[in-house]
Amino acid sequence: MSSLVLWSPLLPSFHFVNQKPRELYLYSSQIKKFFKTALIFYSLKKDAKLRNEVRHYILTHKKVSLSRFLNFVQKTALSDKEEILKDINIPERIKLDEKNLKKVKLFLYDLKRDEESFFGDAYVYQGIIEIPFESSHYEKIKSASHSYVEALIHAEHTLTRGKGRIEDFYLELSSSVKNWEIPLRLGVWTPNPISARLFWFWGDKEVRDRVRKLYRIELRPHKLFYIPSENQTLGWSEVRDVRSV
Repeated sequence: MSSLVLWSPLLPSFHFVNQKPRELYLYSSQIKKFFKTALIFYSLKKDAKLRNEVRHYILTHKKVSLSRFLNFVQKTALSDKEEILKDINIPERIKLDEKNLKKVKLFLYDLKRDEESFFGDAYVYQGIIEIPFESSHYEKIKSASHSYVEALIHAEHTLTRGKGRIEDFYLELSSSVKNWEIPLRLGVWTPNPISARLFWFWGDKEVRDRVRKLYRIELRPHKLFYIPSENQTLGWSEVRDVRSV
């Protein structure tokens, strides 16, 4: 049996804000969505041919709807990787033990402005969840997950420098993540989830500027949900003891 280790509190959905939900589940679709995002990020980083194809499209195409744009990138980047996603075997619903729910004061932290604002009372989940988790593409999802999560940590850490104790959290996170088996960022952790997807292009300044100009969206998530009492941002987690089949 594999373990999902929550290194910082998990907010499974907005249904856990200002109310205690009746059904306490984490859904496999959330985990697979993370892996899809990580695979796209990693593929664009490692595959020069793919990167140049997507780069050419972004720099030359006329503006289309954001959903159409995202679908093009996703379809192109995952054209030969759908089998990796289909091969991840986890239960559709993962039951959360109510005793590990904790009511907290949830804040929205703007890392750029170094400003916190109260968002609401929330029920977050902490601890370790035992889950069946199998994949015959273990090394590929491990590499993609490390690449994406470590890049996110670095981007957020950069914005916390010189900002007191939140920087301490990211210093420790930056060090410990390298020892995680398969790192993830799960649940609700930013009010702007599109930024987490567009972070695919953060490493290319020309592409980054083009996407910003077209869609007026920040490519590096800088507004994050934060729990001051824990001095933690949300969703940092790890899958351990994955069975490679």
